[in-house]
Amino acid sequence: MVVFEDKITKISYEKKYSLIIIDRKAAADLSEDEYKKDVLNWADCLQKYKPSRQLVNEKEFKYSVVPDLQIWVNQVLVAPAIKDGMKKVAFVVADDIFPQVSIEQLMEENKLPLEMKYFQTQKEARAWLLKD
Repeated sequence: MVVFEDKITKISYEKKYSLIIIDRKAAADLSEDEYKKDVLNWADCLQKYKPSRQLVNEKEFKYSVVPDLQIWVNQVLVAPAIKDGMKKVAFVVADDIFPQVSIEQLMEENKLPLEMKYFQTQKEARAWLLKD
């Protein structure tokens, strides 16, 4: 069921699997304010549904997250999600290396207590998330 949608992000929730699916599309010239607004909407959905699994499809996300924003995202999105029970996150990553690197830095540098993996397809990511 789609629970949120705007020009950047579509968020769906599957209660049966405690799975939230984030589909993001953004140009490289996205403004910082637009990016922050998007992340806050995402955080609201995580807080409302408290999923244990998350699939983040950023195959068409071209925006590179600078280090200061990475810290902010960790504070407003990642840390609260972990506190609310997030256990596994699968990323479907862009072919463009720079946005992918910023995502990986955000997740890996913070030594988060999550299982995380990166995939080329949503099918592979979903299969990994749902096995356990």
